[in-house]
Amino acid sequence: MIGDLDGPRAEIAIVGVGPHGLSVLERLVANAKDVLESQELCIHLIDPYPVGGGRLWQLDQPSELLMNSLPEQVTMYLDETVRCNGPIVEGPSLLDWVNDGSPIDPRVRGADTIQQGRFVTRQANGGYLSVVRDRLLDSLPDSVFVRTHPHAAIALQESTDGLQRITLADGSRVDVHTVVLTLGCLDAVPNGREMGLLRAAEQSGLRYTPPQNSAALDLSSIGAGDEVLVRGMGLSFVDLIALLFEGRGGRFRSAEGRLVYEPHGAEPHVFVGSRRGVPHHAKPIQRLRADPPPLPKFFTQKTLARLMREHDRVNIHEHVRPLIAKEFGWAYYHELFNAYPDRVRCSWSEFAERYTQADRGEIDALVAEMVADDDVFDMDLGDRPLDGEEFSTADDLQTFVRGLVLRDARRRTEPEYSAESAMEMADYSIFNNMGFLWHSGRLDAESYTDGLDWWRGIHNYFSVGAPAHRMEQLVALSEAGFVTFIGADMWVEVDREEGVFRAGGSSVPDQVTARTLIEARLPEPDLDRVRDPMLRDLLQRGEISVETLDVGTGAPVSTGLLRVTPTECRVVDGEGRPHRARFAMGGFTTLRVTAAFHRPGTGSAGFRRSDMVARAALCGARDIAQAERTA
Repeated sequence: MIGDLDGPRAEIAIVGVGPHGLSVLERLVANAKDVLESQELCIHLIDPYPVGGGRLWQLDQPSELLMNSLPEQVTMYLDETVRCNGPIVEGPSLLDWVNDGSPIDPRVRGADTIQQGRFVTRQANGGYLSVVRDRLLDSLPDSVFVRTHPHAAIALQESTDGLQRITLADGSRVDVHTVVLTLGCLDAVPNGREMGLLRAAEQSGLRYTPPQNSAALDLSSIGAGDEVLVRGMGLSFVDLIALLFEGRGGRFRSAEGRLVYEPHGAEPHVFVGSRRGVPHHAKPIQRLRADPPPLPKFFTQKTLARLMREHDRVNIHEHVRPLIAKEFGWAYYHELFNAYPDRVRCSWSEFAERYTQADRGEIDALVAEMVADDDVFDMDLGDRPLDGEEFSTADDLQTFVRGLVLRDARRRTEPEYSAESAMEMADYSIFNNMGFLWHSGRLDAESYTDGLDWWRGIHNYFSVGAPAHRMEQLVALSEAGFVTFIGADMWVEVDREEGVFRAGGSSVPDQVTARTLIEARLPEPDLDRVRDPMLRDLLQRGEISVETLDVGTGAPVSTGLLRVTPTECRVVDGEGRPHRARFAMGGFTTLRVTAAFHRPGTGSAGFRRSDMVARAALCGARDIAQAERTA
């Protein structure tokens, strides 16, 4: 709804209106009456992409690209489990939307196949976000108006009268009282290593693609039979494989209980490796058979606070890693012992008592005594499954990795391995408390570099994987000879004499070459390398700042993240002052919001944060607008 905006009103802009921005919009509308009473509100939505879906969740994208969340696990609406100051306005999850008979955009292919326990396309989620947006805009209170500006924001300045002036790419300007930046994943200038590869590739006539969204890549220059090096085996890699094979007409069929790939004729040959040399664990889909494990158990803020009292500097590997492993194990064995008592050798109460008191070595002995080998959880082995394995030939490596991937897909889908889903719950519990540790300023230098990289890798590896059938497809492509695994500790260099990229790893002595190299990952958030002109200008003027951390070495470490206050997400300037009218949320900020969506019934912290930011932006807009009227 767009109204005639007569009379004084509060004006707020949301810059970047993907899922995070849509959540803030919903909270602004829900809280408007409580905060503003009878005062009018105009909300300006600024984004060159469709409101709600943003850049990632567009309807016009290949149907081969999937979400890695199940439809019953995705909602844009609060419920009674969310504790916040604003009103709870309930609505359908993605699955509920499909089942309630609402019209579905014809661009969403395969909508009739959406069901519980089955992964859906990103198109389908884009359709859901569009419906959430439309329902919200169609039911606005009479005092709330929305204006959409389909252009990128290129500058943000404060006018002499205290308004926030946003300049758009088409030259127009929007003046508001407060602004919320929810910009999503930001494009970045290549870092030093990437820039070196880019220059060397240009000099040798090679094709090099630095980190970016795989769905946005132009793959037309990769022809049939071309050899392509890919570094990275996470979600971006899975997207790339889907586009290069299914996206070109290839198909998979079942034959004697396994998938077989049927070529289309346009297939390249992909060589892929990474630090681990194996894909992320498949996304678990089993339902718990026992009650959910009580979390957090060991990785609590109380325990972390005790670590800080006991040590001048906390080291993630020495002090924190054992707690993380113990928390994972607690959730995993809670489900195993309570759901499958016939597969263990004692009661849960006995195991839990001994496990709680045990140190790492004692835990290993306890598990060996009470749990069958096939049911043992080993975080370190799961993290680096190729460590200690020696392969004399590349063929041996292929056989080993295929078996590993297929076993993992089975454990992440078959009901009798529901403990895998409990472990994912532990991961999210740990993730929620890592921020407490990060912002404490008590980690040592190694932890702020290698230690936190390790933790992010653990989190992504165990919980941010692709659907299991994608892993089965990857094995089928490997067996068909179109994908070759390079192994762990992948390295790449430019061979100028041969005019190729040369790559290898620690798993086998073999090396491979190709004329194309793709970095299959998103760029790390780093304000010092960001391409966004608005953020670059704000940083240069000192109106925003990059987080730096004291690690006890005398030289502060930059995280590259935008500093915001820990509760209301107010932007902090170069002098350390929170801004009264500027707010920011997302993975580019110090609060590191990574999940775009929230699970129903989980009391999502993301929803609480959206509510806090919305209420703070409304209060600020109200006060500034009232001051204007009395000036």
